[in-house]
Amino acid sequence: MLSRFPAKVVLVFIVAMLLLTLGFYRNQWGAAGKKYFYDWKTNNELMLVARLVWSRQTNVFSEGALFGVGDSQWPLEAGAEQRQYEIYLNNGKFNTYATYNSAIGAQGVVFGLIDKLTSFDPGINLKLFHGISAVFSAIALAALICWFLTEFGYLPALFVLGFALMSEWLTLYGASIFFQLWSFYAPMLGILFYLSKVNVENEINYRSLALVSVFTVIVKGLFSGFEFIIVALAMMIVPTVYYFVLRKWRLKTIFAICGNIAVSALAGTMICLTILSFQISSVTGSWGKAISYIIFTFGKRSFGDPANYSGFEAASLTSNFWSVLYRYVYEGRAINLGNLIQSNIPWIQDHLEIGYDKLFILFAFVSLIFFIVSRRNKQSLLYHKTLSLLYATWFSVLAPLSWFVLFKAHAYIHAQLDYIVWQMPFTLFGFALCGMTINYLVSLLKFNSR
Repeated sequence: MLSRFPAKVVLVFIVAMLLLTLGFYRNQWGAAGKKYFYDWKTNNELMLVARLVWSRQTNVFSEGALFGVGDSQWPLEAGAEQRQYEIYLNNGKFNTYATYNSAIGAQGVVFGLIDKLTSFDPGINLKLFHGISAVFSAIALAALICWFLTEFGYLPALFVLGFALMSEWLTLYGASIFFQLWSFYAPMLGILFYLSKVNVENEINYRSLALVSVFTVIVKGLFSGFEFIIVALAMMIVPTVYYFVLRKWRLKTIFAICGNIAVSALAGTMICLTILSFQISSVTGSWGKAISYIIFTFGKRSFGDPANYSGFEAASLTSNFWSVLYRYVYEGRAINLGNLIQSNIPWIQDHLEIGYDKLFILFAFVSLIFFIVSRRNKQSLLYHKTLSLLYATWFSVLAPLSWFVLFKAHAYIHAQLDYIVWQMPFTLFGFALCGMTINYLVSLLKFNSR
């Protein structure tokens, strides 16, 4: 299989995967604070840990194979978070189990089977599960980096790898046994590598494209549920924009591709909703209750009537979109160099935290530079590739923005989670654009020096 790829691609893939795995698994590169790295995972994985306990004392498909919490109810009682881990690590048992009905949780089944079939200590298994998750996430991002390498060369790929290693949010999510970061990228990667093999419009096999779309969306739904679902689906269009501009396809072709992806993605999403409904109905005893729950949950995270909810949920539905967006642009860290660099100079220490607003400015500046200098040479392949990447990059910002528009309520409440959408895939493409623009500038200097 590896013999089909050039040696340089295989080498970069292996190196990137190893570096990313270390970063995701143990925060090797200090992208996240040591305590925050541990606390974030502990708080966000407790439902899967509880699922492991329940699967161990019953079976992996009991209670619909749904995540949940043991010996507690929703909202969680004080001390319930730590109790999930204590019971699992000490081979204890729950008296009761309250299900979490918003995710399919295929990883709970997989890890539950491994847990039941191995004789390892629970603590060892937990490390194993984090390792598996880190490797899969590293493989997904390494595959994307190798695409950047084959399309644009070493520098853009190196820029993307460098950002991925130093991204606080990719590091937090990378080894999460609950979120399964790799699954968010699966639909986009499927379309990306399919279209990369298509040189002319007549080569597009829409049946194959539909199968890739349906399969990857189902994989996403199985392993990360409907978390950031609209972002994952929007990401599938980004490769289409890149190849549409680069290969100068007709408008009807891109409409046909996008329509095919949209219908197929909808089909995959409906299959996942059917699976989740079946799981919920096995617990509630009614398909009607399952559907009502899904509608209720969708409403509280998007455009539900605030009168039907209370507390934070009601407040989130009446929150102002611009204030929510302001938080995610100006108040969040994209890169936190303060974990690696210590300085007694206040100005330097203050600028070690790089916010998303600064990345927007950087990408806009790079784009402007490209448009200014590209007026001298618009015939080269390097120009067309850089231009295509630029269009794809700025189109990709619509994926995270779609989340803040359609699921503003979720973003309002879950500030400890939703910054990840900027990496899906806007910031990754943005850093590739930086590297590619440098390549283009160097090529112009060489051209003018002749």
